[in-house]
Amino acid sequence: MRFDEFVTDEMIITLLCKEKCKRIRRAKISGLQNIDEELKIIMPTRNEWLRVNKSKRFINNYADNSKQQIPGSVLQLKSLLYTVRKHRETSTDKPYVINLNNYIARIKGICNGSIDFSFIKPAIIPKLKEETETEMIYRPISKYDSLDDKLMLNLTNQYLSLLFDPYFHEEILSYRIRRIYKGERKITNQHDAIKTIKKYLIDNKEIDIFVAECDIRKFFDILNHRIIKREFSELISNFTDTDSEQITRLFYSYVDSYSYISDVANKNSDQDYWNMYRVNPRNSGKARKFSWVSEEGFMQNGIYTREEWDNESLQIGTPQGGALSLLISNIVLNSVDKAIVGDNDPSRLFVRYGDDILLMHTDKKKCEELIERYKVSLVSHKLLFHPFKPVSEFKENEKITKEYWNNKSKSVFKWGKGAGDAAQWIGFVGYEISRDGEVRIRKSTLSGQFSRINRAYHHIRRLKAPQRNSIMRFGELVAEKLDFFNFKFIKSKLFAESFRELTINRHSLTQIKSLDRYRNRKFRKLSKQVRQAGLNRRFYLGKPFSYYYHFGKLNSHRIETITQVRNNIAFE
Repeated sequence: MRFDEFVTDEMIITLLCKEKCKRIRRAKISGLQNIDEELKIIMPTRNEWLRVNKSKRFINNYADNSKQQIPGSVLQLKSLLYTVRKHRETSTDKPYVINLNNYIARIKGICNGSIDFSFIKPAIIPKLKEETETEMIYRPISKYDSLDDKLMLNLTNQYLSLLFDPYFHEEILSYRIRRIYKGERKITNQHDAIKTIKKYLIDNKEIDIFVAECDIRKFFDILNHRIIKREFSELISNFTDTDSEQITRLFYSYVDSYSYISDVANKNSDQDYWNMYRVNPRNSGKARKFSWVSEEGFMQNGIYTREEWDNESLQIGTPQGGALSLLISNIVLNSVDKAIVGDNDPSRLFVRYGDDILLMHTDKKKCEELIERYKVSLVSHKLLFHPFKPVSEFKENEKITKEYWNNKSKSVFKWGKGAGDAAQWIGFVGYEISRDGEVRIRKSTLSGQFSRINRAYHHIRRLKAPQRNSIMRFGELVAEKLDFFNFKFIKSKLFAESFRELTINRHSLTQIKSLDRYRNRKFRKLSKQVRQAGLNRRFYLGKPFSYYYHFGKLNSHRIETITQVRNNIAFE
């Protein structure tokens, strides 16, 4: 199917409605009305929205044969979609319907090549990554503001993902479409990586396992445009019966719309840029910057020769935040991974999530050989990895130090207890896994959960009640923010999604209890402040939520006795 055949009216309308609902929610949360003329003229006004049939506002709960109302955000999207579809059938003379039909025709013209289009350069938004004693280091997030750019990014990404996904190897677990993975049709995620490691651990529980970890430095910021286009051309050449000219032009336009040196590096010395985004004024005494690999760093590691750097330095980097960048990462790294995944070796385990790579083998020499082969493949694709260091550097006697967790690439080491290059715990995709099969939350991930609770608390605390009979609106706004604390809809997400691969052990239970204590302390402070403001009658704060209770409930099938939990027995 050609790209212009793939893109339908319904697909464009759905994307437009999703964008409209996203902006409504954003305005509701911020309290600011962002007037967007692009969407305003092609979408119905709020007074024109039609109500969805009552029977479609509920879903069946087969557990107790009851009906549950669908979430408000989903209902809002259903209402808008229903309105647009109905008006296009019965009210074709409405001004917004005429404008919408013209806009759809324009997007289809771009897809078939009859209308010229190219992606404009994105705005660069600084997002704090880490803070040192003297510096605040930011990540450059790209934002495509134009509605045309957003739609074409989404449509191009959907089409190419469907086209290329069958050509990616099975153990690429990130940014994939729904597929058959180990007998189950699903969208793979980080939990599948942990399941795969658990299975490998069980299959080799009586055998020594050796591990190597690899992480790519500044991955999106150092992707080479020539390499991206080369790998894209190789993949698109598999589809000889598809007119690939327009989709190739769009893909290349996206790649060429961004360059790290041209669009990001020069902002480090631009004081007006940092002032415009009001980057942490309380810490204005610290240097604020985007961090990148130095020119010498590329040269010293054999990534570029002087001639290559002079010719290609302005064609390096892909936008972080653009939908197509995630697909680009899989296109390039699928080629890199061929250095390892080409061999059918049942004793090897290779798992990659994003730019994090985990390699395991029961033979130490074979593991060392494979990781060396992988490093050569990375360099040939102009990618730079974090320096590999032996685990023995991060040990005091047999105890692992904090630097072990901060080091991103590790030379081959034995997974298990012992002196030298041996470690009982490894970290991957937000979890830490022991050689005994215990799984706990990674310390940096747990710290992120504490920060998330704290941010939600301060966001609510800073809200001010509006004047002029708007107290109910304020109550609705705060109640929406309090959803984070109430966990009416996050219960299943938090435990069935975020931490569902945890096992019952003393480490995980301690972590869960610490989250409970911190969350409840913040909840009590917030409740007190709401009462003091006299707002407790306006909306309901909800009951304190227990991580520990729901964690135990969701894992009750793995708990046999309290004694076993206290004795730190891992359950599979």
